[in-house]
Amino acid sequence: MRRAIVVLPFFLCSCAALTEGERDTRVGAILGMRALDEDLWAPTEDQFVVGAECVVMSKDSGLGLETSLQYSADDDEIGNVDVTSTTTEFSVGARLEMTGQSVRPYVGAGLALINAEIEADNGSSTNSEDDSSLAGYAHLGVEVPFAERWYVGIDLRALFGSDMEFSGVNGDADYTQFALVLGASF
Repeated sequence: MRRAIVVLPFFLCSCAALTEGERDTRVGAILGMRALDEDLWAPTEDQFVVGAECVVMSKDSGLGLETSLQYSADDDEIGNVDVTSTTTEFSVGARLEMTGQSVRPYVGAGLALINAEIEADNGSSTNSEDDSSLAGYAHLGVEVPFAERWYVGIDLRALFGSDMEFSGVNGDADYTQFALVLGASF
């Protein structure tokens, strides 16, 4: 993980050095489902996720930088207690895409900062716990361009290595996620 922290600033600078004609910039909306560990997160382990991503890459090599901001949530009841869990995540990493194709497969990996919160409300009182952790992520997907600048895609993502503690219970906010992406290229 330390190697990734050291390499990332150099990678950011190389993407910033690309001229307008050499780079492809994309902004997309993310909509999907996230599955957290059932043992810690039940009954709110299956969460709806929304987010946004930005990708800046070389048109020639397909190598680029990606950032993402995502939010997920679910609520349910345990007896007469309403339980709500949410996650907020910011990630930054590298992306490699097959360029020059009508369908664009890609892979990406990097670092994420995730905050998770669990709230319980029994009607007369509310208890809330949250924690944050640095973690790694990896994902793969495929994008299909349509119209001049627009694309639609599917993305499969996993977060791993997070470490959380809620009311003395150790766990994580690791997940797998399936999402649809709708975006535009600039």
